[in-house]
This record gives sequence, C-alpha cells and structure tokens, in this order.
Amino acid sequence: GRGGKIYKVTNLNASGVGSLEECTGATGARVCIFEVAGVIELTSDLKIGSPFITIAGQTAPSPGIMIQGAGIEINTTHDVLIQHISIGTGDNPTGPDVKDRDSIKIVGNTHNVVIDHVSMYWSTDETASVWAYAPGIRVSDVTFSNCIIAEGLNEPSINSTHTSKGLIVGYAEGSNQPSNISIVRN
Repeated sequence: GRGGKIYKVTNLNASGVGSLEECTGATGARVCIFEVAGVIELTSDLKIGSPFITIAGQTAPSPGIMIQGAGIEINTTHDVLIQHISIGTGDNPTGPDVKDRDSIKIVGNTHNVVIDHVSMYWSTDETASVWAYAPGIRVSDVTFSNCIIAEGLNEPSINSTHTSKGLIVGYAEGSNQPSNISIVRN
C-alpha cells in the first residue's frame, strides 16, 4: 500500500463511508489507518481481492480494533499486509456459514501476504487457513508472524467433521501445494 491512497477508518460500521470495508473493498494501492477503536461487528467476511493493501491496526487508539462475527478473506490477490488487529469470529447465527467460519482465509491465486501481530480466535472451522481449493490455484509466499492463533469454538453440533482447528495449510486434490509458507513466533 506504500505510496497509495490513505483510507481513514472513522467509524465501526460494517460497511459504508469511513468503514474498514471501504478500504478493504477498494482497488489500487492503499493504507487503512484508524481514527477509532472498538469492535467492528460483521455479518459477512471482509474481502480483499485487490492488491497492494496495508491494514495498519497499530494506528488505532487504545484498546485497538477487534473484528467480530466474521473474518477476513484474502482471495486471488497479492501484496497484502495486515497488522495489529484482533479477529474473534464467533458463532453468531447471523453471519457467514458457521461450518466454514475462519478468522483469516488466504485462498485463490494469492501471494505475498504478511499477517503480523494479529490475534485470531473463536472460529468454528480453522482459525486461519491457507488453502489451494481447485486445479491451477496456487497460494505462495505467505507469512504469519508474532500472532496468536487460539481458542477455536469446540461446537460439534455446528460442524462435526472439522471443528475448532488452529492453522491449516493445504490443498485440494489436483491443486498445487502451497509454497513458501512461513509461520514464525506465533
């Protein structure tokens, strides 16, 4: 996002002018900075599909930014930096499918992603996932550093096949195995 447009997050709304979603959904190089602190309640994942973005949670006043109700999906993009936020997805019935609710999803043809000093918890599926889901899809050059990846919600009634996992790195049959994945000091 260096040298790009500065988006000021001035409210805790799920969408609209001054929201975090305004920045994550934009195109072009951009930096999300925060003039507010508190909880952002979501009913759908924040989607990052355009490259060159920095989410600078360290710019928020104390006590910082927490995302709740849904997570962040980084899909088919590159050059993404997310720092100093907290994502507690939870099991609220209004939100993404609770059988597939992750705090951070890195999927699609995605590369050059850094997740740093991010707390992820209360997911009902994987807390964080790096996943190549179809033939021809490649996920590479991803770093998780200095993060807390914890406290999945153990609710077999929601998802009896894979509930409350931590971090998963993998691929579907026929896809390319993720490469250059660094998991450091988490």
